[in-house]
Amino acid sequence: MKKIIAILMCLLCFGFMVACQKSDPIKEGYYVVKGQEDLKDPVKELNKTTISIKKDKFFILVNPLHDRGFSGKYEVKDGKVYVEDKDNNKFVFKVSGNNLIFEEGEMLEKFEKKGTEFVIINKSE
Repeated sequence: MKKIIAILMCLLCFGFMVACQKSDPIKEGYYVVKGQEDLKDPVKELNKTTISIKKDKFFILVNPLHDRGFSGKYEVKDGKVYVEDKDNNKFVFKVSGNNLIFEEGEMLEKFEKKGTEFVIINKSE
């Protein structure tokens, strides 16, 4: 009987540990450069740099001054978001609360300064 109780306690503890794991620190939705939160429809108003975080770790970055957008998978590690697209362009953003701060990425550096802060304007729930 003691073994059964011990096993049940272990399973219960394991269940709590799994349930309490941290979720993805960045939220799904659209992000724009801080100060441009008045953007009503990021898909239609592509005159501003826009980041879209989608389900399954999918990342889309659009800048109207570039002839194409960048899309790829992202990974969150040590408080940073690492993005790589199919052409091996890489971008790094620091996570700051609900915001993303651009740290590096050769292609984006042509349009945005390092340290540019992106804020979420709508969250997908």
